[in-house]
Amino acid sequence: MTERVFDVDGGQGEARTGVRTLAATGASFFRCLPVSELPAYALAQAAMPATAAVTLHHSTPAAPAGLDVQFALHLAEHRRTRLGLPAAVAAVSTTRPETGTCTDVLRIPHLTLTRVRGETTDTVVWEVMEQRVAADWLGGQPLPDQQFFEDHLHGLLALRRAHREGRLAESRLDRALRGSYLSIRAAYLNEELVRDHITALTTI
Repeated sequence: MTERVFDVDGGQGEARTGVRTLAATGASFFRCLPVSELPAYALAQAAMPATAAVTLHHSTPAAPAGLDVQFALHLAEHRRTRLGLPAAVAAVSTTRPETGTCTDVLRIPHLTLTRVRGETTDTVVWEVMEQRVAADWLGGQPLPDQQFFEDHLHGLLALRRAHREGRLAESRLDRALRGSYLSIRAAYLNEELVRDHITALTTI
């Protein structure tokens, strides 16, 4: 499977703290909220039947404008068409969200490929997701060690580049990916192999 490259113009993202909801009609609205309330409100909006995408924003944008909406719509389409998941609307953020006291909410560090003014970069886009949805997303497999993945984001991005450049050819991880790219879902489903490769990359 060929990985999608997200083209963005490099402009600044939303500089307010809150949640933007994009409706299926194309209309959108923004609600200013404290950081602690962003995940719960975003997930409530994502559950609304007329919602197409939800984006969480912090006062200092971490990525170019437009990446969050593009990626949220991409996730929804991918989950509907390839994974067959009915509740497909994604709530994403280019800044790591605080889940606070929401014990049933996870933050997922998606690994994306973005292109700004012709320059391609591996970028992390975060998603807030309920644990029950995560179980379906992973096909019933248990969640991996989330803290390990958050602590090794640079290693994950380096591993993606190594795989894309053919430097992992014929490795166990390469065979497990079956010609696809290293997404965070693939990393979660192959946690042991990913750990071994990240350890090897960081000790060279």
